[in-house]
Amino acid sequence: MRISTIFGFGLLAPVALGLGEFAASPPVYILETTQSATTTLSKALDTLGYRHLSHASNLGNQTALYKTYVQISSHAQLAEIIRSQPEAKFILPRRTPTLKGRASWLWRQDDEDGQHSQLQSEEDYIQSTRTLFSGEERSQGLLELEVLGQRTAAQAENWVLLCDFLGMGYSVVERLNLWHFPQYS
Repeated sequence: MRISTIFGFGLLAPVALGLGEFAASPPVYILETTQSATTTLSKALDTLGYRHLSHASNLGNQTALYKTYVQISSHAQLAEIIRSQPEAKFILPRRTPTLKGRASWLWRQDDEDGQHSQLQSEEDYIQSTRTLFSGEERSQGLLELEVLGQRTAAQAENWVLLCDFLGMGYSVVERLNLWHFPQYS
């Protein structure tokens, strides 16, 4: 375990976690929100041994790859992946809810051709995402995670929720001593 700490978890995470080099896992998709929330969640998945694939990668072959994640930015992509990969897992990284009267971000929603068609508020984007997962069979495929929380207890809870959602269990949190969620820098 000391070697993992010295060199980081990126390449050694499969060994540190006791997972075989070719362990299969359902594909994981990050639904892009703010840059800080998306980057923070990416760092957390990297810590758990997941590898980032770019948009250019073949999304259809992701199931065959070892613990990978892809960031997606449109509801058109999301709807297609939900249809074609029913076992896929989706994570919606969120920041702590804003106080009333403070500005929230605007999301540029792409249409089916990948063209930017409209602006959505943060709340509308989150609600439309929830609607896509409202069916009973898909409701377990979405994890909403407030990744920018500052309280230590909230950060530790994020690790527990994330590991549980990914099927890794609480023991991973303890073995890797995951109490502080990555911070955006």
